[in-house]
This record gives sequence, C-alpha cells and structure tokens, in this order.
Amino acid sequence: MIDAWADAEAACVGCLWAEAGPGKEAVPLSSWLLTTRDPSIAQSVAEAFRGAEPQTSQESNGFEVVLGGDTVTVVVTEFASAVNRMVLGEGPEAHICDGERFLEPGADASRPCGCAGELSDRKARARTGEGPAPDCRLVFRLATAPELGSFCFLSNSWEFALSLRHLLAETDDGAPVVVDLIRQTSRMITRSGIEVSFTVPVAAPARARVEEQHALGLAV
Repeated sequence: MIDAWADAEAACVGCLWAEAGPGKEAVPLSSWLLTTRDPSIAQSVAEAFRGAEPQTSQESNGFEVVLGGDTVTVVVTEFASAVNRMVLGEGPEAHICDGERFLEPGADASRPCGCAGELSDRKARARTGEGPAPDCRLVFRLATAPELGSFCFLSNSWEFALSLRHLLAETDDGAPVVVDLIRQTSRMITRSGIEVSFTVPVAAPARARVEEQHALGLAV
C-alpha cells in the first residue's frame, strides 16, 4: 500500500492536476493535466485518453499530457490511501484535524479541535491564517489503464475536500471503488452583484457502466 500521508508524488508514477502543475502559479487549467517522469507512461496515457502528445516539462523534470475533457475515471483500491484533513502550520506544532476533531499528534487525536462549525467561517479563518485549510491526497489507478501503476492527486480545494468526505462516508473501507474526478464549474454572485464562474475539482461515484466495472474486477 502506498502511504498517502507521506510524499505521494515520490511514491507514485505520476500526478494528476486540476490546477497548474509543479512550479507554476496555482490557476485552473482548461483540462486535466497529468505529469510523469517516465516517457513510456506519458505516451501510454496520451494514447489511452486520446489526448495531446506528451510535452517535456521543465518544472517537473518530466513530461506533461493534456487529457482533454472534464472527467477522469479512476480506481481507488483502498481508502487507506485517501487523505482528507485540515492543516494549519508545520512541524510538531501544526494543527491537523478533520474539522471537528484532531487527527494528530497522538496525544491530541480525537479531541475537539475548536474549528468553526459553519463552512463559511472556516474559509474566512483559513484566509486570514487563523484556521486550517484542506490538505487532500488521493492515490489511484487510471480505470482505462490500471496496469500503468499508481497515480496521485493533491488538492487544497474546499469543494474537493467536501466531496471526498461524502464519498468516504458512503464507501466500504475494504472494497475498491470506481471514482469520477470531475472539473466542475461553479458560479457565484459577488457583493457588487457580478456573476463569476470558476472551476473546482470534485470526487463522485463513477457513472461507469456495470459491465465496465465487472471488467475491472470491482463490486457494483
């Protein structure tokens, strides 16, 4: 099992990005982006997704593949490799919780963390550095090419954290599950009355056909 609490990028053959990849400004991408240091994996991914040809990446010291489309279907073999936590600070003094109770260190685990109950309040406190922000990590295999190995997705998105929490709550811990990673467009009205749209990643139970899930060896 890959330890998603450790360095998932180093443990996996590649990473999936909803925002600009390593070494770039964190802005939404027009499509999913996959990075890997292995040229053969990059080529296989491009063929599996019928995406653009792999391009070299100076920032990641490897290759980038633009996948196209807003949904990537993945297989999560065990949810022990899914991390969904809230973090403020670094080192031994870091605040690490699930929004309700501390997750670590051991002496504090399960104790109330004191975070705000309302999501809007949590976001406000995180923006000012007074409260923790999401730290999500998901290790998976690509449903279209599981033989390529394990990939990872890292996100600090509040929307992704909420969707992953719902997904974990509805999933049997011991069973593999097919998940759709979706680039979802959300809209909001600013205080000045202007409508703005933005793209966020979310995780949802896959809409794969029954026979496709059976072919992957997964319970439906």
